[in-house]
Amino acid sequence: MIKILIGYILIILDLIISPNQKAKFDLLPDFIGYVLFIYTFYKIWKTNKNFNEVKDKIKISAIVTIFAFIVSYVSYVLDMYGVLYHQKELNYVIAALNDFMFLAVLYFFIKVLESLQ
Repeated sequence: MIKILIGYILIILDLIISPNQKAKFDLLPDFIGYVLFIYTFYKIWKTNKNFNEVKDKIKISAIVTIFAFIVSYVSYVLDMYGVLYHQKELNYVIAALNDFMFLAVLYFFIKVLESLQ
């Protein structure tokens, strides 16, 4: 559970350095937090793979978390090179998608915990 808490903190906290005011460099990237979520889902799956309900919810949660990882990583790279500074509409879309994916990961994590009870 400590990995989930650390992953949550990595996703929530944004320590940003912006040397030229166009590109941003996040010191605590969100995708590292998603890697911790994926690892936790794997450990839960490994210990509870005999229960079908848990196994199905973990598969869905892992897929959503992997998609959130990809979106977060692409956002990080585009932000680091300053692409999102020049494309304001793309910046709004990716920011909304990042927030939605984070909420979806938390929702499915709660569903996994409910199925473990």
